[in-house]
Amino acid sequence: MSKRRTIPSAISELVVECRRMLKPAAGQERSFAYRSVWWMVNAYVLGNRLIPFTMPRTLALKTFGAKVGRGVVLRPGMKVKFPWKLRIGDGAAIGEDAWLDNIAPIEIGDHAVVSQGAYLCTGNHDWKKPDAPLTAKPIVVEDNAWIGAQAVIGPGVVVGRNALVRLGSVVVRDVPPKDDASRGR
Repeated sequence: MSKRRTIPSAISELVVECRRMLKPAAGQERSFAYRSVWWMVNAYVLGNRLIPFTMPRTLALKTFGAKVGRGVVLRPGMKVKFPWKLRIGDGAAIGEDAWLDNIAPIEIGDHAVVSQGAYLCTGNHDWKKPDAPLTAKPIVVEDNAWIGAQAVIGPGVVVGRNALVRLGSVVVRDVPPKDDASRGR
């Protein structure tokens, strides 16, 4: 004999499921209005390919709480999720279409390079648990490190001083100083 759920029990299960999924998300230490304004600035200033200059991007990031060093190069098309969780060192460069998906802090050292299309992702979901909770760990790109084009850097990774992450690499473990990381590290 199969067990039939009543409509009220099915609705209550759905409500519980929705509440679980609507837990406060990353970045909610800032108000919705503040984040909404940032999302517009991110799209219209950082992502705008008609603005070829670094200065407006630097100003936008600093206005929203990023620590940005002197002499940085910020190329059009870049995206930053939460600038208040970002530090970019002196002389660093971030290429076109780089995405700093920083629900946890990202620190980019002096004279480090994040090439075009690179994706730095500080968050993931624990898929082993039924509710797949969000987990977040900071990313550190130390001084003079180079993240190649289309590379992916996962949560909690430290890319050591003078290290190289090659084109298209997927990095989920630390890269020691002066190391050359290739695909699948």
